[in-house]
Amino acid sequence: MPPSPPPSPRLPPLPSAAIVEETWRLGGTCVNVGCVPKKVSWHAADIAEKLRQAEAYGFKVPEGADKIDWPMFKEKRDKYIERLNGIYERSASSFPVVCRRCKRQS
Repeated sequence: MPPSPPPSPRLPPLPSAAIVEETWRLGGTCVNVGCVPKKVSWHAADIAEKLRQAEAYGFKVPEGADKIDWPMFKEKRDKYIERLNGIYERSASSFPVVCRRCKRQS
C-alpha cells in the first residue's frame, strides 16, 4: 500500500476588509440594473403569457387578467432590489469597509 499524501497547506485567511468602488447601491450592475431587474420583468411577462394561453387548457381566466399594472410592477420590482441592497449592506457591515469615492472608512 502506498503512503498517504502529505496534508495540504492551510488556506489563507479571508480578507478582513473590503474596498467599495461605488457609493450608489451595493450589489453592482447585476442586482441594480442588469440580471435581477431583467429576470423579474421576464417572469412577469411569462406569467402574462401563460394567462393568455390558459383558456386553451380549460382554465377560466377573467378578461384583462393578463394585463400588467406597470406602475405597481415597477414599485414592487424596485422594492425587491432595495431589499437585496439591504442584504448586501448588512453583510458588508460585518467587516471594515473602505469607500474610495466617498473617503469613508468604517
